[in-house]
Amino acid sequence: MPTKQIYVKKEDLVLCEKAEKYGNDNLSKFVIETLREYVKQQQKKVDSEGFSLIDLEVGQFLPEPENISIKRIQGKQIAYHEIHEGGAAPWDRIEAKENIFLTKKGNYVFWSRSCFLDEDQVDENGEYIPQESAQLVVLDHLPDIPEENVVEIEELRISRELLAKAHEAVGDRFGDIEELDV
Repeated sequence: MPTKQIYVKKEDLVLCEKAEKYGNDNLSKFVIETLREYVKQQQKKVDSEGFSLIDLEVGQFLPEPENISIKRIQGKQIAYHEIHEGGAAPWDRIEAKENIFLTKKGNYVFWSRSCFLDEDQVDENGEYIPQESAQLVVLDHLPDIPEENVVEIEELRISRELLAKAHEAVGDRFGDIEELDV
């Protein structure tokens, strides 16, 4: 039979003795039943908080697929923003989908998929070749909302609007929040 040792502080011995009595003189059984219930409650809490497995594609999709992979996270989307910008020249146009996910471990995953035309990428008919790629960056904090419209984070461009939505979702629109125990 497999074994696991639990080390108990001297001051907690009385608590263990009481628990053993409640467990019909079988402390191991009591501990396992308590752990089972604890894990079940924690899983319900995680499930109820909206965390799920999310697959995110990263890499270059057009013109030629390159370094495409799928990154799987356990998290929930807290902000989403679409960009549809266009200028006079065809290569001034960009379409992008930006997301920020909060992971179960409390990190933030920034994921962006964009499509644009590069003035230097033209086919034999003189048509611009679409460029499409997706990038992912993981940070342990949300960056401050920038003054400018776009902030660059580890070569990933994130819009001001997306960061503002993320800050609102996590409740810190107004800077530091003091939690009152009232």
